[in-house]
Amino acid sequence: MRDIPGERTMDELFDVLSHRYRRHALVALRNRDGPTALADLAVDVAEREMDEPSDDGLKELAREIEISLYHVHVPKLADAEFVEFDRDRNTVRIHDGTTQSV
Repeated sequence: MRDIPGERTMDELFDVLSHRYRRHALVALRNRDGPTALADLAVDVAEREMDEPSDDGLKELAREIEISLYHVHVPKLADAEFVEFDRDRNTVRIHDGTTQSV
């Protein structure tokens, strides 16, 4: 239960941050200024997932991650107000104030 609008419960925070793709995405977005193309974010997440990325392996994994980010992880982060997701432009940006709370 939330007592203050905009405040997250511990359960909500743990749920949002429970998947490593979402954590990787937030770290990557914190290091960028402005909106980031979802495909570029997927490459960042894929690089964090692979020990020694090869070009072919990275491209394949990044494509799989991009689909997962689009359908599952970025919407969940947007619903929790960690990011802003522009589906028309297919871009993601860190939500104002998130850098202090993550």
